[in-house]
Amino acid sequence: MNLPSLRRGLRAASLFLLSSLPVSLASAQDNVLIYGNSIVFAPTVAFFSDLVVQAGLPEPHIVQSIGPDQKTSHYVNQSGLITTGVPAGETWRAMIVQGGTIENNQNIGNPSAFQSNMMTLANALFAHSPNALFVGHETGADHPNSTSYPGAAPDPATWLQWSHDGYAAAAAAITAAHPSSPPAVVAEQGTAFASTAGYPSWLYLSDHHHLSNQGRLLSAMLWYIEIYGGRVEDIEVDFSVSTPLVAQLQASSISEEKYYRLVGLADRSQPAADRPFPGSDADFQLRTIVNGTHSNLLTYKVATAGDTLRVKMASPLGASQSAPAAVYAQFVPPGQLPNGGLPPQLWLDASQMHALVEVTDLNGGPTDLIVPSGFAGYTMWLQAASRDAATNAIIYSDAQQVRLR
Repeated sequence: MNLPSLRRGLRAASLFLLSSLPVSLASAQDNVLIYGNSIVFAPTVAFFSDLVVQAGLPEPHIVQSIGPDQKTSHYVNQSGLITTGVPAGETWRAMIVQGGTIENNQNIGNPSAFQSNMMTLANALFAHSPNALFVGHETGADHPNSTSYPGAAPDPATWLQWSHDGYAAAAAAITAAHPSSPPAVVAEQGTAFASTAGYPSWLYLSDHHHLSNQGRLLSAMLWYIEIYGGRVEDIEVDFSVSTPLVAQLQASSISEEKYYRLVGLADRSQPAADRPFPGSDADFQLRTIVNGTHSNLLTYKVATAGDTLRVKMASPLGASQSAPAAVYAQFVPPGQLPNGGLPPQLWLDASQMHALVEVTDLNGGPTDLIVPSGFAGYTMWLQAASRDAATNAIIYSDAQQVRLR
């Protein structure tokens, strides 16, 4: 059984267990409280709910306090929702807290107040629902073209670091203060926008601050991962079938290609242990697509002889932009795996892999290749390699599989 089939089987078993639970229990464990501001305006919440339903899980009961310029001090004043937002006897599955954009900004924010407010909210949550999950939403930084630089922060990397450190510190403090409750987690929107995507303009509105619908969908995907676990790639979506998610995507001008580009970014932003074939975790990626334009980071693809495979290597933050790189392929018969692992980040067999694309740097456009005939039933494994600019060590992208029909 291949990995996707195995995951589908495991998910089907878990869904059977969920469906066999009493209705009251299934409802209680899917109450979600969301505190946020204009960064997560509509349709972020709708995207999140629709993703959960698309995954075959019970539709969450969502209570939200989302408004312009809200920050953690406002949420503390609205903390009564923790006790009044669910029927008597029910508890929260999770609470998402998206602080104000500037709260952790050391130039114009108040990081110490942010830490205090996050702990106050966590104390109230666990007093009501000891087994709930506290999720901080790492707001991130403005697009590099924002007028916020260098006034509010010297550059996007510094602003993001302030935000990242603030949410990480809050999560660690909450976890230490409530050892009997689930460890607090962070949906790292800013980190995903930067290290995984490279601050593309299509994640933002024209003010370079608020998020586009694609940016909001990526945020919703990160919520899904932190609360429900797993990978967004494992959620089966057929764009020819009008489900609530598909209808919401179409209404938001998000095509199938754009959707899967975001799916790849959300899953790639997770730790190596949560990815099927992780590479070196460097600033280096392999992006591909079959018969399409917007290449992505999805692990699994399907192709037929004669199809066009678009290949693009990327360095989102530019660390490997000027380094030579190559994409390698290995055709593996049905039911077999490459004899990789030397070094551990290489999933292909070094003695069997062949170079598909070689470049002196990453400044060029994508390369289009025609899928060859004679390999139906085989799996084409792909992985890219480059050199670390600082150490000159070889670095690897995550590996991908293209199943040939």
